[in-house]
Amino acid sequence: MFTSAENREWPGDIGVTDLHDQRKRPMESFVSIALDEAKAYLSHVLDRVEAGEELVITRRGKPVARVVPVQQPIVPLPSLANFRAQLPKMRHSSTEMIRAIRDEGY
Repeated sequence: MFTSAENREWPGDIGVTDLHDQRKRPMESFVSIALDEAKAYLSHVLDRVEAGEELVITRRGKPVARVVPVQQPIVPLPSLANFRAQLPKMRHSSTEMIRAIRDEGY
């Protein structure tokens, strides 16, 4: 087992290191992982990304990809009461309708 810069343990012998990306975010450090280790422990990589962490995948020590969590917009659902109010009023109750269908032999 090993610990990354944040002292979180990963299973197995994964070599995660800090990487400073000068081009995109000059003041932030990322946790990086080698490509073969990312493939071997993909579910653990995705667990960390899903928890909000950004990871950089490297090939031969050079960064090739940044894995970030998806930012999904929160869309509130419309009110069910408003939907029901828009439905036309039924002339007969559902009980009467079911009895009529049953009596017809369906």
